[in-house]
Order: sequence, then structure tokens, then C-alpha cells
Amino acid sequence: AREALEVVLVPAQPPVTRAHFEQGARLWPLARPPASDRTASPTHDDVLHTARQRLEAAERDRVQLSSLRAPGTTPKCAGGGAVLYDPLTGCAPLTAADELRQLIEERTPPNHPLLHAPMLVVRAQARRQRLKRSEGAPPTEAYLCTGMDVYMTDEPCVMCAMALLHSRVRRAVYRRRDSEMGGLGSVESVH
Repeated sequence: AREALEVVLVPAQPPVTRAHFEQGARLWPLARPPASDRTASPTHDDVLHTARQRLEAAERDRVQLSSLRAPGTTPKCAGGGAVLYDPLTGCAPLTAADELRQLIEERTPPNHPLLHAPMLVVRAQARRQRLKRSEGAPPTEAYLCTGMDVYMTDEPCVMCAMALLHSRVRRAVYRRRDSEMGGLGSVESVH
């Protein structure tokens, strides 16, 4: 006789609190690591320090981007800088300016309407993944920017906010709100 299959829902994320652990353990066998194996959570000051450094990198990227574009050709919502970080692998950050340089070498006009800084870092990540695959690396399970953090000088417009959402960025941090076109809270909230 055949055994019946049973569908069991399992937690999508590892347990963070004791209550999460107990709830998940009722559904699926879980092993909680000993306290000595867990790494300490970053403090509020650590997070602020890291954010400041990364926002400064985004500001440097903004300056580089503006030097690559012809004066007066950059739309307001495309004038910021962006840097994409992968906290899981720690690989080199990707900047919008580096991607724009690459596109200019490929004869893409630097004032193309879709070349906003957030879109450029997503393109850079897609380029990095294509390169790894062409070198024989197996495709990863993660989709495009899954689990990555993007730091921007300016709040992304709605188009860029949706691009970040669809590419599955984990965290979007920006320095200045955009009261005219902001897509992450100032005008619209696409997240």
C-alpha cells in the first residue's frame, strides 16, 4: 500500500527569537545553535557608521556620474549616485558610474532615459552574473540582487523603486528625500 503524502508548511526564515524557534519547531525539526556559535548583532552605532560610509561612497559615485554626462542632460530623478553591496558574499561593491562607463564604451548614449543610478547598479549586477556564468560558474539560486543592499544619494523615482523591488534588493538606503518623484515614501510607496 502507498503511504499518503502530507504537505507541511515550513518557516521561510531561520528563527530569530525563542518564540519563533518554538513555533517553527512544531512544524519542522530545527536545531538552535549554541549561544557561543552565534555572532553578535551589530549595534545601532555600527549600523549608522556603516551607512555613513556607504552613503559617502554613493556621493562620490554621484560626482563621477555627473562628470560622465553632458551638462544639462541629466533628468532630476537620474542625478543621484548609487552603490550596490552584497553582504552575504562580500564581493566588490558595484557603482552606477562604473556601469555607465562600460555602457559608454559600448556606445550607449550617457543621457539615455533609463540610465538612472539605481537602474545602473541593477544592470551592473546582471552583467556580473552573466560574466560568472560565461566563465562556467553554475547559476545561483538567488535572483539578481536578492539579499543585497543599495545605498543612494537620493530617493529613487517610482521606476527605479520598482526596479529595486523586482530585483529583490534587501535594503534601500538614501540620503535625500525627493518630494517630486520619490518612489520610496515621499510621493509614492512602492515597497
